[in-house]
Amino acid sequence: MRSTSPSAIDSLFLAVLPARHALALADACARDDSLVERNDIRALWLMGAAHRAAGQPDEAERHLHKALERCRRANLVEMEANVLIDLARLRAAAGVMDEAQRLAQEAEVITGNSYIVPRGDAHLERAKLAFARGDKITAKDHAQKAKDLATCDGP
Repeated sequence: MRSTSPSAIDSLFLAVLPARHALALADACARDDSLVERNDIRALWLMGAAHRAAGQPDEAERHLHKALERCRRANLVEMEANVLIDLARLRAAAGVMDEAQRLAQEAEVITGNSYIVPRGDAHLERAKLAFARGDKITAKDHAQKAKDLATCDGP
């Protein structure tokens, strides 16, 4: 979930329902291959992101940490970055800026040059954090990197 503006989702609480459904579907699947694990992790991440966007930090925390733990156990780096970004957003909303910065930076580092979208999201989150602490130069640098990654295949 990239945006939490009112125009993006009319009711943030509605985002929880489809995420809950995805989690239920993932749980209903047999657990005999990595695709199922990937689906479970994605559902946990989406559930956490939906709860974060809906302003339910405790539920968001629970689902995002579970998703992160399973990502690391299954070595799903591409999903781990998205989970870390949502955890950074959750920390920033709680005013824990140092932890938010650390999580966003970790997401950026683990994406390397392989996962363009999460890497761009990590730079965007770092730009917002730098701007919030008044570091406009760093904010502009990260915003430019995010823009460059977002337009790597053209406008």
